[in-house]
Amino acid sequence: MNGENTPVTRAELQQELTALESRLESSLIGRMRDMETALLTAFHSYSRGVSVRFRKIEADVSNIDAAANARLAALEDRIMEVERRLPPIV
Repeated sequence: MNGENTPVTRAELQQELTALESRLESSLIGRMRDMETALLTAFHSYSRGVSVRFRKIEADVSNIDAAANARLAALEDRIMEVERRLPPIV
């Protein structure tokens, strides 16, 4: 630009506006990338905790299923023993 009190031309003004827009765009893109990184980091941290909870629930359900199957098998064995002792139905 020219001195402090000298008028500027339209071309000089347009050149300054273009430079300002470029710096503003560059700054905004940088800030948006930083926000994206922060969001992805936060979601990743949250999902790791949720994943651990889901694995615990799956393990608990698996243990419940295994225990229920074992109890059912024991009951079936006991019923078979009782049925063997009963006289045949004619």
